[in-house]
Formats: sequence, structure tokens, C-alpha cells
Amino acid sequence: MHHGSFAGVGLGDYTCFTDETDLTARYMTIGGITCGTAFLPELFSILTRYQERMPFHGRLEWKCITKHNRHVFEDLIDEFFELNREHVVDFHGLVVDMHKFDHFTYNDGDREVSFDKMLFQSLYAVHKRYSGCSKIRCFHGNRDSPYPIANLREMLNNKAFALKFGRIFVPYVVVKNLHVKQSLPMQLADLLIGCLGAHWNKRKGYTAGSPKDIVAQRFKRECSAVDLLRSSPRASKHFVIWEFKGRPAGLGG
Repeated sequence: MHHGSFAGVGLGDYTCFTDETDLTARYMTIGGITCGTAFLPELFSILTRYQERMPFHGRLEWKCITKHNRHVFEDLIDEFFELNREHVVDFHGLVVDMHKFDHFTYNDGDREVSFDKMLFQSLYAVHKRYSGCSKIRCFHGNRDSPYPIANLREMLNNKAFALKFGRIFVPYVVVKNLHVKQSLPMQLADLLIGCLGAHWNKRKGYTAGSPKDIVAQRFKRECSAVDLLRSSPRASKHFVIWEFKGRPAGLGG
């Protein structure tokens, strides 16, 4: 149990690590984990222990699951859900049906604009989910794009803008890319959205009973969601699945 080891969590300073699943699959998932910034040192310590169990200290990403290390990933899934049940590390996944996403009507045929709009929605949900949050630090998996992710910080703060006690309130203090292979929390985020994406895409790229399938089924058994293929109830906060159904709104709207 991890109670008492993260003094300061919940005081309004949050960090999130997000990534996206395969953009060529029908269902793309954008999301990952959020925790109180004060808990990060312990989270790093926990994840380091799992990395040390990996052959050659390999990465904890979804794509790295094999028959030789799947037990490490199963144990890591169990560890995450223990933290999740204690409301220490939260999960959110925004699922987009790419067959219904009309790039040409709304984004001049530019898939990167479409992606940035979905990433905006995913990151803005962090602000909406935590009442009273004062600082949000967002890190998303590094990717090639003509649009700098730093632009999203200004857009997010414009959306979240508020005046409190006569002062301007702009919660997003960091919005930047981070290489997944260089960050253990990013790898955990990648693993979790990989598990969720596997269920939505019905084992695209692997077979039933494979190491990835075993890990994905462990994720399904341990999570609090009644149905991984449906959006979570609106009141959900700590484990959230959100299927995007509306037309893509503008970044600032």
C-alpha cells in the first residue's frame, strides 16, 4: 500500500503523461496517467523496480511485451490498479473512431490538425476533472508534426482562463513532448492505452492467447470499468474512458 508516502498530492499540482495508439487502426486512443506532482518521485521508484526485472532492463511499453517478460507486465498492471483504487494515479483514454473522423470537412484534409484537436480535448479534460487544480504539467509522447505542441499550452490556458481573487488563473504551466523511451511514466501511459486500444480494435496485430492478449485481458479484469467499450459515467474521475462522438470542434472552442 502507498498511503502516507505522497504528502502534498491533491493540493492542486498535477502532472500527466499521455501518448497515442496506432493512428492506422480504426480506433485511436489518446490518453494516459495523471498524478499529483508530489507523488512523481515514488512513481519513478516503483517503475524502476519493474524495469530492473525486465531482460536487459528493457522498456515498459506496450510494443515490448513478449513471452519472456509478460509476467513483469502483468504485475505492473496489478500495481497500477492498486494505485488507481487508492486514487493516487488516475487513467483516462479518449477513443476516436477514425472511420468517422472527417478530416476533409473540418480540417482541410490535414490529419495533424485533427490529431492536435483530439490531443487538446484530452489535455483539457485534465483541467475539467480536478476541481481547484492550480498547476498542470502535460507531457505527450514525442512525434513528428509540423505543429509545435507548445502552441497547445496557450490554447489550453485561453480555454481555462479565469480570474480568481483578482489574479489571472492559467493552470497549464508545461505542455511539451517527451520521448517515450526516455521516461518510465510515459512508458506506463503507453502500456495502458495499448491495453485499452487492443480491446477496441479487437486484437489488431496479434492473436488470442498471445503475450499481448494476456496482458490486455489482465487489464480488463483489474479495471473498475464495467465495459471497456463504453464511455465511463460522467461522475467518473479516476478511471475514465471517453468515446469521442461529436464533430471536431476548434482548438479554442
